[in-house]
Amino acid sequence: GVSAFQNLHIKTSSVDQDTPLAPTTPNFFRLCEDTHLSSDHDFLVGAPIAIGHSPTRRPLVLNILADALSWEVVRTHFAEWMPNTARFFAQGTIFDQHFSASEYTYPSLSTIETGMYPHHNQIFNDTLAVLLNPAYIPLSERMRTCGYATANLMGEGSGIYNGATCGFDRLVIAPYHLFAYEAAERTIRYLEGLRDADHFIYLHTLDAHPWPYPRFQITASTQARLPLEERLSGARSNSPSPYLQSTKLSMAAYIQGIRDLDRALGTLFSYLEQHYTPDEYLVSLYS
Repeated sequence: GVSAFQNLHIKTSSVDQDTPLAPTTPNFFRLCEDTHLSSDHDFLVGAPIAIGHSPTRRPLVLNILADALSWEVVRTHFAEWMPNTARFFAQGTIFDQHFSASEYTYPSLSTIETGMYPHHNQIFNDTLAVLLNPAYIPLSERMRTCGYATANLMGEGSGIYNGATCGFDRLVIAPYHLFAYEAAERTIRYLEGLRDADHFIYLHTLDAHPWPYPRFQITASTQARLPLEERLSGARSNSPSPYLQSTKLSMAAYIQGIRDLDRALGTLFSYLEQHYTPDEYLVSLYS
């Protein structure tokens, strides 16, 4: 909807009535026959989600970009810092010698979504307006072609402008506010309502991402736990995260972010294990 207190009129062979239409959040209606929708005001209609499973698809393909999660740092502490994630992926495959093609998020996202190096897809600088060549088909568009309902349930939005995420029919964008606990709950609620569809879901989390201090606040749990000398060790800086100075405060915040990420992912992984069989989902966690 576009107006406060807007009503949507729904008419089918068995229903003929109005319903409130929220203007600030999607409204879902499960339709199984020809339906006429009308309103006194304009309203937006998203791409339909096809109900039904196909034997050629898994019911769920879930990609999780854990931004700034350094495997070089985490590798020797994986079971300690990320016990839920370590347990879950012990039944899968952990790639120990795979590396990012770029040092920061903007070009990395396009590389991941296209499978192309930045010097091939030409997307490497967020101050240069380069749109992905239409001949280069990103993963989300290929998954949509395969019949999946494609949803970016947590993202920072740059892929909208350069085309890296152009295949998602639904995008929930909130730059900087990308916490895994919210992504996990959002995904579970989405699946609870649409278990009878095949989904490709992408989540972008920032729990482990370091930020310039004091422009961005350090998590309260880290502040309260550290001795005063370590708490005051934060280096004031406006530099991008790859160039931030390492301090006891920044390292403690980073490890806390990893633990926060794992705790939220553990909730999501437990839900998948309780409601799906192992061959019904494919989960990828990467950075």
